[in-house]
Amino acid sequence: MGIFVTSIQSVLAILIMIAVGYFTQGLNWLPILASNYHGDVKFATNVVVATSVLFIVVVPVIMVIQSI
Repeated sequence: MGIFVTSIQSVLAILIMIAVGYFTQGLNWLPILASNYHGDVKFATNVVVATSVLFIVVVPVIMVIQSI
């Protein structure tokens, strides 16, 4: 039973890392699109920075919760 739980945790950890990678890459285009379409570039940049910082904080917390 312990091996099965560990393998599920490993799969979840891998899926979380993949999701974080996809989301951060997608958000990096936001300031470029805002610039091209005459949007608020400063706000778009702040959104990218805020979400990047949140990912740095939230992912370790999720990993700790998952290991409990």
